[in-house]
Amino acid sequence: MIDKLLKRKETIGLFGFIIGFGLVVMLLHHPIKSERMLALSPD
Repeated sequence: MIDKLLKRKETIGLFGFIIGFGLVVMLLHHPIKSERMLALSPD
């Protein structure tokens, strides 16, 4: 099935776009910082 898709020129561009977009997201993604806080103040 993938062999038939890869022989078409339209799908090669689509796969290239998807792979490139995935790489950009991985490179530009910043990890979300989490802070530890107490839910209730210690009395």
